[in-house]
Amino acid sequence: MAVGDPACDLAVAWSFLEGDARSAFRAGLPLDAGTWARGRGWALWKALILATGLAQAKADDLARAEVVLSVVLADPAA
Repeated sequence: MAVGDPACDLAVAWSFLEGDARSAFRAGLPLDAGTWARGRGWALWKALILATGLAQAKADDLARAEVVLSVVLADPAA
């Protein structure tokens, strides 16, 4: 389903980038709103997998998942 879809690579925008860096990343890529929405979904999915304990995760991974969840859900550009 996601083979060849660049959206799965966009999860890094919410997982590792903040504020202006995320905005610059988004501005630098010529992708439509639907692709960005799917990327946000990928970030949400990956964070939920860790947060729910479906994957064996370390405490720092769980803490990062909580941060990503809050960032994804609060992102006004989505």
